[in-house]
Amino acid sequence: MGLYRKITIVKIAIVFLLVVIVFWGARSSQKELTKAFAVSSGGGKGFTILSSSENVDLEPMLREFARKHKINLRFEYAGSVMIPDMIKSSPQDYDAVWSANSVWNASIPRDLLKNSKSIFVSPVIFAVKESRYKALGFSRDTVVNDLAEAIEAGKLTFMMPSVMKTNSGASAYIAFLNGLTGKPLVLTEEDLTLPALQERGEKIFKKVVKNYGGDEHLIDIFQAGDYDALVSYESSLIELNKQLIASNREPLRFIYPSDGVSVSDSPFAYIDNNDSEKLEIFNKLQDFLLSADTQQKLEGLGRRTTYGGLVSNVEVFKESYGIDGTAYLSPIKYPAVPVLKRALALYLDMSRKPAAVVFCLDLSEHMKGKSHKQLAEAMEKILIRELLWRS
Repeated sequence: MGLYRKITIVKIAIVFLLVVIVFWGARSSQKELTKAFAVSSGGGKGFTILSSSENVDLEPMLREFARKHKINLRFEYAGSVMIPDMIKSSPQDYDAVWSANSVWNASIPRDLLKNSKSIFVSPVIFAVKESRYKALGFSRDTVVNDLAEAIEAGKLTFMMPSVMKTNSGASAYIAFLNGLTGKPLVLTEEDLTLPALQERGEKIFKKVVKNYGGDEHLIDIFQAGDYDALVSYESSLIELNKQLIASNREPLRFIYPSDGVSVSDSPFAYIDNNDSEKLEIFNKLQDFLLSADTQQKLEGLGRRTTYGGLVSNVEVFKESYGIDGTAYLSPIKYPAVPVLKRALALYLDMSRKPAAVVFCLDLSEHMKGKSHKQLAEAMEKILIRELLWRS
């Protein structure tokens, strides 16, 4: 066989291989790709945890435990707001869920989600540059309305995570609504119809400087830009303050509105697929997370380990940041799931920016029947938002 012919065959083989790879990538769903890159450890029976992205920095701790106990542990990450739909659509793909807040688990069937326990608590708070904090007269008595007035007057530029994708963004949003309605016992659908609430909400949330996906990305943008304030988890803001101080930049002062703080309880729950071996593994992992040693490590990473919020690690929870470790947190009450969905729909209206969107629909012969019906239902949910929230 001549050299030219050999080279030609090799080229054809390479092209064929590339076509196969591209074809596989195009056919793979997002979930399949996520699984392909999911981190695993150990060599025993596979155990998959669907976790909110807020727990990424805690993965090494669990992986080390898994290795010692020969557990083949795998992680998949998603926004807490999206997790319930992922579990309901394919519960067999997951063995446990570690979301940021129990409120998102409420829509998952009880016969599927079991043995849920809070691992730690994380308040979602406001952090303001020290100079702006002092100039605007903020203090530990600051309420949500004080923050709202400063934003409306253009005296405070702020950033927050995505309300529609992240627990921190949605929690901060609910806390705003709660405060703007005059601190009701719990937010109701009737509250959401108040014109005064809608008008103020629209003014405030259209002034959000940046609204990206998760907290980590938001914090990176905050450091690179020139912003006054941001909303995030207390643990994320503690880490951010460390970085700001280390680089000789202006630190932040934390604000825990005295009329109520959004508090996330980080529940770790079992997804029951009738597998006794998986249940045994789950119990080991949950016991490890709730052990005294792990709880101490979690506090060292800026997570509070008592629901009241009292903390003993003053090296992490610094008073100079505005943290009062001796004071109990005053959490707001989250509304029922239907009210929560209605509130998120309202946010879309309040923060919506004009956009021209073109949909290209496949109505060819092969789409007849079931596929065409599914396409029509999908478009109805996209164009008639009420149907989406009802589902």
